[in-house]
Amino acid sequence: AATIPGRDNARGLYLRDEIELEAPMSFSITVKPQFSHANIRTSEEMEDILSLELDLKLESSASWVTCPESLRLLSAQERNGQAFAIRLNTTSLKPGVHYATVSGHDDGSRGSLFSLPITVVVPHSRFVDKEHRVYKIGVKEEISLADNGVDYTTTFNLVPGVPNRRFITVPQGAEFATIKVKPGQYSDSAVAPRVYLHAVPFVRGDMHNVMNQLKKVYQVRDGVEHEFDVRVKGGSTLELCQQLLWLANPSPALVTATVEFHSYGARSQTLISSQPVVIGASSGFARLGADAFLRSEVLNPTANLKSVQRTLRPKDVAITLGSNDLDKIPVSDAERRASKEETAQQIYEMRTTYEFKVEGDKDIAV
Repeated sequence: AATIPGRDNARGLYLRDEIELEAPMSFSITVKPQFSHANIRTSEEMEDILSLELDLKLESSASWVTCPESLRLLSAQERNGQAFAIRLNTTSLKPGVHYATVSGHDDGSRGSLFSLPITVVVPHSRFVDKEHRVYKIGVKEEISLADNGVDYTTTFNLVPGVPNRRFITVPQGAEFATIKVKPGQYSDSAVAPRVYLHAVPFVRGDMHNVMNQLKKVYQVRDGVEHEFDVRVKGGSTLELCQQLLWLANPSPALVTATVEFHSYGARSQTLISSQPVVIGASSGFARLGADAFLRSEVLNPTANLKSVQRTLRPKDVAITLGSNDLDKIPVSDAERRASKEETAQQIYEMRTTYEFKVEGDKDIAV
């Protein structure tokens, strides 16, 4: 089995964010032989395992992945596996998804003994900047950077049953994106196809993508613009995928999508955390900060009191002794070795009584 220790022993390599593609990268790969499970092995079986020695030939399926030519694989019972390094140079890759493998072969009779999959996502937004605002993807497809240097506009030439993807790097500090879709410039106004839109903000493991991904079905009509919002995270890669519903759309369609990034930067009175706003008993107001540094935003805030915190003192406290036989904490092994006494600690019970009154005509959770 081949794993990557630097990535929590992952069995493959998945690079998605643009920050990981700025320069060539090197990764250490560990290979450990796996033997059939057995509770008891004979001396002859152990001798065969410990004497394992294979000269493997390493091969890469893509030119942008470099690996050593060979590897000598030993039993690894005491060496924790054999390691080798691979190097990735993604600077010349075109936008989109790229896949490669690094595999190990012996004399050729058994084929590949292990294979390490490598997936690299190159964002389309990487190829546009303030000097080169437009990048041609295909005959009718392109992506362009807006004048504000934050938003992107891209065209989709949709074919029935074929998903069409765009990968866009989210600016630092962005909190949500507004996706606006409308018919393309040369689309047929007599046709109103139905399109499936799927947006995935990030897949970094800190939040399941089902919790914040966007799935919508809309119909393309001449002069009608559809607008959707999706939460994003700064520095990650937003995947925007569109596909014609092939049962209802026999002909291709041209769709234009504009992605606008927004950030309110709303923070509580500490200005450095995302804690809820709390009005203390000694103050009559609470401070809420906002910082919209990506663009000018229109704020129309409203506030609703959701809960009340009240400090109560117990009216009565009763401390009683537990059972002399059952309610005892036994002595630990360390205490037993340090002292010859084996006196167990007695457990006591404390009961507190609070009195309060809740008034109101609606149900209140306590």
